[in-house]
Order: sequence, then C-alpha cells, then structure tokens
Amino acid sequence: MADQGFESLAVLIRRTRGNWLELTIREMRAHSRIDGRMMQGHLSSLKYENDGMLRKAEVKDGKVRIPLEACVFYQNVRGKIRGSIPVTLACSVGQVHMPESTALLKFWL
Repeated sequence: MADQGFESLAVLIRRTRGNWLELTIREMRAHSRIDGRMMQGHLSSLKYENDGMLRKAEVKDGKVRIPLEACVFYQNVRGKIRGSIPVTLACSVGQVHMPESTALLKFWL
C-alpha cells in the first residue's frame, strides 16, 4: 500500500519557519486479502517519528508535509544524498479503512 500512496516526484520546501518534504497523495488500488475484491482509496493518515514522538502529518489539499528534521540523510562516496523516514500509513477505501501499515519512506536528492 505505501509504495502506491504518493506521486513519484516530491518537492522540498524551504521557508524561514521550516523545511519540509511535500508529498502529493494519489489514488491507490489493491486486492482485498479477505475476499479478493479490488479496492480503491487514498491515504487517510500519515504518522512519522520526530524527537522520539510519533506525530501525525496534516493532509491538506491532497498533500502531506514532513519536516526535514525528522528525516535521516546519507551521502555515499559519489556524493549522492539519500533520505529516509519510517512512516505509518492508513488508507481510506469507501466506508472502510485498510489497516495501518508501517513502511520506510526512502527518497534521494
């Protein structure tokens, strides 16, 4: 579920009051493990860890912002920068919700 929840391109936003990774939500589809039916929905909540606390990211206008200070960055020997952050996602599918799932969100600059 987590690998289908966002558009493949994200935006880094830098402002005087903070820096964020902005992700655009998209519709996702998956087969139900219970009865095999095709389900369709979108991200209903996203939580991330920051300073040892689990925080809920606000979904606004189809976008989610995660503070860059919550992300972990790595630079390889070629100078490429990669980032990651563990997230917990829940998806809305009509009247029901898919259970929460935890994933490691990875991105590169």
